[in-house]
Amino acid sequence: MKMGGVRTESREKSINGENMTAEMSEETSHRIDPAFTRSGDHITVLLPVALIRVVENTRKYIDPDRLADLAADIKKNGLQQPITVVADSDGGYSLVYGERRYRAHRLNGAEVIPAFIRTDLTLEQVRNLRRSENLQHENISPIDEAEDFARALETKSIEALAGHIHHSARYVRDRLALLNLIEKAKAALRTGKIGLDIAKILSCLSADRQLLMLERVEADGLNARKLANYLAEGDLSLERAPFDVTECRRCPHNSAGQPDLFEREQSGLGSCLNAPCWRNKEEAAAARLVRRIEENGPRAMLTDKIKIDLADLPPDIDQREAVFHQKEEIGEAQLQECASCKFLVAFVSKRGGEILKEKICSMKRCYEEKRREFHQDNKTQQKNRTQSGGSKGRGPKGSRRQSAPSSRSSAGHRMSPMNAPLRVRQFKKQIYRRYLAEQMQKSPQNALLLVLLGMYQAKWIRYWKNDPALKEYGIVVSPPEGDVTAFFQSLRRLTPEALIVQGGSLALKVLADLPLQLIEEMVFSHLGATPEQIFAVDGTYYELLTKSEIEATAKEMGLDQFLQMKNQSLSKLAGKPKKEFIKGLLAQGFVPERMPAWLQRETHLEP
Repeated sequence: MKMGGVRTESREKSINGENMTAEMSEETSHRIDPAFTRSGDHITVLLPVALIRVVENTRKYIDPDRLADLAADIKKNGLQQPITVVADSDGGYSLVYGERRYRAHRLNGAEVIPAFIRTDLTLEQVRNLRRSENLQHENISPIDEAEDFARALETKSIEALAGHIHHSARYVRDRLALLNLIEKAKAALRTGKIGLDIAKILSCLSADRQLLMLERVEADGLNARKLANYLAEGDLSLERAPFDVTECRRCPHNSAGQPDLFEREQSGLGSCLNAPCWRNKEEAAAARLVRRIEENGPRAMLTDKIKIDLADLPPDIDQREAVFHQKEEIGEAQLQECASCKFLVAFVSKRGGEILKEKICSMKRCYEEKRREFHQDNKTQQKNRTQSGGSKGRGPKGSRRQSAPSSRSSAGHRMSPMNAPLRVRQFKKQIYRRYLAEQMQKSPQNALLLVLLGMYQAKWIRYWKNDPALKEYGIVVSPPEGDVTAFFQSLRRLTPEALIVQGGSLALKVLADLPLQLIEEMVFSHLGATPEQIFAVDGTYYELLTKSEIEATAKEMGLDQFLQMKNQSLSKLAGKPKKEFIKGLLAQGFVPERMPAWLQRETHLEP
């Protein structure tokens, strides 16, 4: 490309098409202003405004009054800081940042604008620069931040994103919660009609309730505190009652029956004038909703709060093992898959009789596993789009294509021991430990010998010296260093009583930390057990699974064909709530000849 007699080349890829391998057009020449500079990774020139396009930006709303002020200032005092662009393959330029300055020039009718042409940026770096430049402005809308964060989470974790923008992970999650807002509320937040505190409250409510409360905020000028009080006290309009209002139509406490005192509602329903009665009916409706949720698998809790936190979990759930359920972290498909998981916790408002938007997963490790899979799927999809000519991956006006990776559950993958969900693998270890404990009672000498070997192999030896119960156990206190074979020979010389008495105090405790490989070796190779002897496809196992996983398990075992012979349908049963689905399957009396793949042996020790 020639610029005022200077030829320069760019090997950057096109931002507009996400295929950034192109050269800047040599037919396009732009004048280098002597006031600006040129370096190895960027050139500053006066570019035609008409050649610059805005592909994507964190900021979706620009205040027209402030834009007019900026245009007037630039017209009077000139541009203090050039915009930044990258070259596209068609001879045009994509804006990296400086959209307000660019739009102000257009507003002034300017033909050219000073610009840095960057030649050292990858697509990811361009997006990071846009994000950083926008987030450094105090007046950026929180909903714009939220939408930008959602895009970034396709390939980043919340923790990585938080580190990049120098905020906490909680800050990112709070912004993501704003994506639960209805479009009208998003627009109100973006344009400054409502504040962030009000938006946070609205984001916890259902769509219908958000619309109602947004209208109330706008009509009455409520601030966040007054809105929270209003929700706590309750709007006792019978039109939005979460319970059957048949009895209320004839109730003397219905304002509709007192037209001399109250304005008559168009629907014929008024407001309840008996708050205690309303509260009882509202909480009864909320309790019924809790039962319906739990019939489908998740755990549900009643709450007086609108905005929940991990501290609102019941005492039997470890907060350290819990995490907020975010669609942006695991994807829409997995979100739906988790909807029938027993480890999901939903919250029902006593003061609205509705499910709050935020939910919590009480098995963090499983959630993290799904999050990693979702990010890996997104990276693979982005790589495939880039290799196939990235412009196919964009919608109208360069918008981001909605990504919906399939769930890594049984619905989309062949079931095998190795791809079983974490909750199933933990269940297997629990059953193995219980089986080994039973076998130790039947053959203590043999089983405890194996357990002690496992303890040694699992490096438990460093804890033994501090255990008071083993002070008299000389061989344990000072075992042969690093030689498991010599240790085994020493154990064999002990009497059965010594093995049982001295090892029994730690036998069950150590099983919790043995690797699955060693546990399965003891269970299957040494004790000769089979999955059919250890596991049962019963209600306990089914409860661990989501509805689609239950259906896949039933098909794998041949239960679908069994039902067909009885003129019944598996898909019809699957359409019922999870508890009824499980009950219906168990009622068939079907006994599988072979355990499902997820309950088969997973690992083998090398011979």
